[in-house]
Amino acid sequence: MSRIAIVGLDLVGTSLGLALKDWLAKQKTDSSTIPLQIAGFDYDPDRQKRAEKLGAIDKSFWGLPSAIEDAAVIIVTGPLEEASRTIAEIIPLINWSTVITTTNPRIADTLQIFNTYVHKEEQISFVAGHPMISLAREGSPSKELFRGMMYGVFPHSGAKAQDIDLIVGIVHAIGAKAYFADPTEYDSQFAATSLLPAMLVAILARTVRSDSGWQDISRFSQTDLEQIAKFLGPFPEELATDAQNHAKDLKRWLERYHEQLGALIDSLDRDNQDTQSEIRQLLEQANQVRQEWGEKPGREATETTGLQDFIKRMFVGRRNR
Repeated sequence: MSRIAIVGLDLVGTSLGLALKDWLAKQKTDSSTIPLQIAGFDYDPDRQKRAEKLGAIDKSFWGLPSAIEDAAVIIVTGPLEEASRTIAEIIPLINWSTVITTTNPRIADTLQIFNTYVHKEEQISFVAGHPMISLAREGSPSKELFRGMMYGVFPHSGAKAQDIDLIVGIVHAIGAKAYFADPTEYDSQFAATSLLPAMLVAILARTVRSDSGWQDISRFSQTDLEQIAKFLGPFPEELATDAQNHAKDLKRWLERYHEQLGALIDSLDRDNQDTQSEIRQLLEQANQVRQEWGEKPGREATETTGLQDFIKRMFVGRRNR
């Protein structure tokens, strides 16, 4: 039986297990059901027990070596620092046919860390990945967490084509859309699309809350303010870590935002016939940008076969190598 090992049973890891188990359950009506085990491991026993109770994994292990033994794919979740330690531990334990993938947003750093642990002559395939999960998401694991979302795929230079296809197949199986993008640009893109909005909302909340008229303002906060506040998400510690890790890119985007905010303040200061025109132009441009947001960056990965046959072929092929 082939195995996908999920190392790190946090929100992402547990949701990955649930989504993969759901996809597998839908294949049972076909006589060619894929014999695939979803294994799980986490250094936090409570998270491991929760994942097992939710049915996100077929089997849990109390040691990393046992969890990844004979795994065709190892999915390492968690922030860069945790992923780095895990990669360092698993490299000596796996064979050359194993594919490793990650889920943290620091793509360039993740690829570089993999280089430090793997010699050129070693043929381990590594494909970094990152699910672009909305900050407004719920805080509980769900098989629907990845449904319809963009999932960045960033192959290491030594990754084999069939292994890249395997990761893309898994991304599609969980309901996400796989996109290839430039790793060197992704950190800045992540800071702009995820971290910048969260920081702006946080500053907005602090600004409004510090006003002497907050008690009156709060009576109306269940309108637009409440909707905007959802972008803070239920994980402030995770956001703070991401902000620190992307400090340089986030600072650059905040400075650019500050410039635009200054231009708006100058326009309001003038308070003449041009003010309304300038604000209208600003809002029209914003609406145009909103329409353009539907255009995904990078290149979308397409499937050439049905998912069941695709993943089955990949796993069966591995056993025959």
